[in-house]
Amino acid sequence: MDTVVASTLKVLDAANARLDLPVYRGCAHPLVEPPHFCPEIHGVDSLGDLEPPLPTPLHRKVAPGHAVTAMLAALRSSADASLTLVCLAPLTNLACALRTDAKIMAAKVRPIYLYEKYEKWSAFFSSLRA
Repeated sequence: MDTVVASTLKVLDAANARLDLPVYRGCAHPLVEPPHFCPEIHGVDSLGDLEPPLPTPLHRKVAPGHAVTAMLAALRSSADASLTLVCLAPLTNLACALRTDAKIMAAKVRPIYLYEKYEKWSAFFSSLRA
């Protein structure tokens, strides 16, 4: 989890993203299977072992709180369907948010972009809106 959070902060910094974009720690482990680390695919740093590596962000920090709680709070405070989710990793946080409040997730999240491995989930999310 620490590697993923650190990589997220580095990518946001490299992209000159706004400093007020929060990054929260999510679930440390999958719900069902044990974690699968794939350094042969993602590199040891989860960014493909870039050379030179991305520098450590100086002004960007992890926000306090949990990713699932923050996601649901953002949805509840939103007036409309304005949150776009881009899911590139295992869907544990998304699953926990759905389990906690499926109605708010279905009503306010549009669209959900999933890594191709999770394409089968697209039909499931569409069925929530029906």
